[in-house]
Amino acid sequence: MLIAIVTGFFLWQRAQLEDFQSQIERRTSFLNELKAQRQAEVNRLNDSYILNLNQSLTPSVSRGLVGFTVIPRGGGPGDVLSEQPIIPPTNFTRRGGTNLHYGPVQKTTEIDIVNITLIMGAYQTSNVTITITWGNHSPLLILPFQMEGGVYGVFTASLDVMSSPIIVAPGETVALNIASPNKTFLFNSDSFVWLSLKEAPFPPPSKPSFPRDPTEADVSLVLGPPKTAPPTGWTAFTRYLAASYDVVVVPFLCAVPLAILSDYLVKYAKRKSTD
Repeated sequence: MLIAIVTGFFLWQRAQLEDFQSQIERRTSFLNELKAQRQAEVNRLNDSYILNLNQSLTPSVSRGLVGFTVIPRGGGPGDVLSEQPIIPPTNFTRRGGTNLHYGPVQKTTEIDIVNITLIMGAYQTSNVTITITWGNHSPLLILPFQMEGGVYGVFTASLDVMSSPIIVAPGETVALNIASPNKTFLFNSDSFVWLSLKEAPFPPPSKPSFPRDPTEADVSLVLGPPKTAPPTGWTAFTRYLAASYDVVVVPFLCAVPLAILSDYLVKYAKRKSTD
């Protein structure tokens, strides 16, 4: 009977250890599966972001020749190019010239051609330069010319950069600079600027927000909390006895008195036979 109990205990303990190991393997496999799903989603988001970013950096949508007039707003960065003209037109005075701003642009923008028609006059004979700047790039000369003092009229200039277009990044501003230091000019808001424009289909995308790394807590939400490691030694044996009370302990407790009684009866029978 003791051999049966010990054998049963070792079989029970091995089953407990195998079940615990199987649980570890299931949880590890499920966690790896969650990590693989997360990585696949990260790859998808990265691929989508890179594709959209490349498209947002490529001016591919032509707007053709877009016309602008001038809105005076105090000079310098305040004077802007606008697709909506001022009605009625107005004259404004600037000392040293002006900077006509377009932007900041929301999409990557390509400028191929610049045509300028300025309605202006100079109070003194002036050497005037017209340049274009954008972002942190150095000024690009469009036209130097001389204006006679007291003359008010129309002055034109153009720039063709189709072979090496101007690329304006999102957030950058284009400025047409009409400059002659220390000279005073009279401008009319109906001065006209044509820009040959291409734009990217959309602004640069925001960087993706990646899902967090899965943890054991995510595994527990699906598989339940992890089991504790099975005990060993005397603790394991007492648990085995408690778990096997009906099939091990009770029969053992019954078998001992029966064995004692059986032994007594055998000895009693032998004494009777010798009397």
